[in-house]
Amino acid sequence: MKKYLIIIGIVLLLGLGSFLGFKYYLNKDLDNTNWQVTGWSTSSLDPTKANITLSFEDHKIGGNGGVNSYGGDYKLGLHNKITFTNIYSTEMASTDPEINAIESMYFTLLSQIKYYQLTNNALKLLDENKNEIIILEKN
Repeated sequence: MKKYLIIIGIVLLLGLGSFLGFKYYLNKDLDNTNWQVTGWSTSSLDPTKANITLSFEDHKIGGNGGVNSYGGDYKLGLHNKITFTNIYSTEMASTDPEINAIESMYFTLLSQIKYYQLTNNALKLLDENKNEIIILEKN
């Protein structure tokens, strides 16, 4: 009986270690990276006019939306799933209505992101149908 308990304990420890290692693997893709928005596919507004940034660190995101600083949480899942939650931003306004519109579009698009593709120095954020929504370049 004691042998079985020891074997079960070892199996559970190995399983827990694998799970924790897998969670670490999922989160290392984007952790400690900084990005610049270079384009998006759903609007005629040019995001490069607003200098939009996105940073990932310790399950948190942050950056500049063009006018306001913002932050929130992110979580990665299987098959390149990504979830952004608890997004917040400062509440300033630009004197340039186009920059305000670009920032507003960015935050709207960010809320639609469900997947990501990471290749070398490019990050593509995708919607639920895996359509490219936001395109970023590594800083």
